Amino acid sequence: MSTFASLMESAQREDPRAQYLLGKYFEEGQEGSQKNPGQALQWYTKAAYNGENDALFRAAYCYEHGIGTVPNIKGAEDWYTAAANKGHLEAQFHLAELYTKGGTGVAKNLKAAFDLYLKAAYASHTPSTRRVGECLMRGEGCQATAEGAAMWLETAAKNGDAKSTIRLAELYTTGAGADFPADAEKAFGWWMTAATAVEGSIDVIDKSLAQFKVADALMKGKGTEANIKVGTQWLQQSAQEGHPEAMHVYARTLNSPPPGSEITKDTALAMDWLERAATAGWAESLLSLGNAHQYGMYGKVVDFEQAFYYYEKAAEKGNGKAMATIGNMYSQGQGTTKSPEKAFEWWLKAAQLGIPVAQNEIGYCYRDGWGTNQNLKGAVEWFTAAANNGHADACCALALSYINGRGVPANMEMAFEWFNKGAEIGSGKAMYNLGMMYKKGDFVQKDDKKKFAWYENALRNNYEEAAYDLGVCYLNGESGSKDPAKARELFVRANNNANSAEACINLAAMAVNERNDWTEAFEWQMAAANKGHAIGMRRVAIMYKEGKGVAVNPKEANATSWEIKAMQGQVVAQGVNFK
Repeated sequence: MSTFASLMESAQREDPRAQYLLGKYFEEGQEGSQKNPGQALQWYTKAAYNGENDALFRAAYCYEHGIGTVPNIKGAEDWYTAAANKGHLEAQFHLAELYTKGGTGVAKNLKAAFDLYLKAAYASHTPSTRRVGECLMRGEGCQATAEGAAMWLETAAKNGDAKSTIRLAELYTTGAGADFPADAEKAFGWWMTAATAVEGSIDVIDKSLAQFKVADALMKGKGTEANIKVGTQWLQQSAQEGHPEAMHVYARTLNSPPPGSEITKDTALAMDWLERAATAGWAESLLSLGNAHQYGMYGKVVDFEQAFYYYEKAAEKGNGKAMATIGNMYSQGQGTTKSPEKAFEWWLKAAQLGIPVAQNEIGYCYRDGWGTNQNLKGAVEWFTAAANNGHADACCALALSYINGRGVPANMEMAFEWFNKGAEIGSGKAMYNLGMMYKKGDFVQKDDKKKFAWYENALRNNYEEAAYDLGVCYLNGESGSKDPAKARELFVRANNNANSAEACINLAAMAVNERNDWTEAFEWQMAAANKGHAIGMRRVAIMYKEGKGVAVNPKEANATSWEIKAMQGQVVAQGVNFK
């Protein structure tokens, strides 16, 4: 007689265990039977009524998942409760899961769920042990305690629960406040445990995540000694397992191999992995594809329309940087029709996600009424948000708002504070403006030494407009001693790099005063005039009239030419206003 026939005979004699096992046969389609979920539920029900606890659990499971019947969450709760009350650990666990989620006819009850997990955990039910740890991590149905969470998760992990190793690694990676600081060494140990777990004992997604975290730790020396070679091997393995972020980082590594990685630069392969990561939905990869097409990276030709396409795809996934870039493209008409209104709309989306560059742009939009109605108060609010997020230009824009009393009461102390913060971030423009404050004596005492120091710092940080003012300091001896040669060098730099008309005027004066070279003086005055400088225009007219450094030319000296242009000149001399 077959096993199935024997079970059927025993089941018909009301043997509860045989009835339960017969239900399993019908549910799974084992030897001698075809799958028949309805029959399975009937036999589970008979066995349950005859006192078989496993059958109570299976009947509950069938009601929850609609096996042999329509889903009935309330019915599942009743059957799980019956089994759980008889000490069935899986039933306790599944009932807790039901209370964690809630459902039709069953209210969400995190406290009841935690109590059930805890009861099963004390009876050494490993999945419940992990759930207790997770509840304690999050404070779900209990008071959060990272130390308690770690204890329960470690117990589950040592019992072979791979998911618990992931949770422990996450907990030690981030820490949980002052009472449970991050521990990179322990985090690495648990990531490695998960990464090296036997195949089949861990979810593929979890394993690829762990492999990526091991790679990241080894490449950066976090919690372990740095080893770029081994780290990139783990990175490649994680990428091949399908982890999207690993694919993205592996693509970047192929495009720009770090020293010691033993990876050969391969732009084509890098693009292939970037596209794989993008296909897997990794927003940063979509953003990178946009960058590749916008700037001609990864072997791509510049194609603004393709760039715009990928930025939109990244933005759809909530990537704030992509949203900010879409705003930039609308503002410039790159890859799409120019639209100040749409630029404002996308910058605002990015700004609301905390992207500093977008917050700064929204500040300018509100200040200037570009793409939206002017709102000076709103401008100050967004400049403040960007500045607090470390955007140096926003610090300067905010300081200027306080200087000019636009959107906020004029306050030179606050202006100084924000210029100073911008300088701390490394903004040459902010440093220059601090120099201006020490020059003018606004809020601070006039101080030539501090003025000179800030101009020098500004130029050192590539703010070229400081070159002229620094040249004036060397010319007048405000650097400690007069140095005309250094001044001339800086004025030339200001002309070349900052288009400074004032520098040209000073170079013309130095050519006459130092070398009596009127020809050079005329060239510098003409340079200033061509930049729209009114004084330069007047002097060019005079020099044509008097033949100074150039042949007399009454036509050029005529009041209809340079003198008229001079009267129309609107240039404001450098070194006077804040930037």
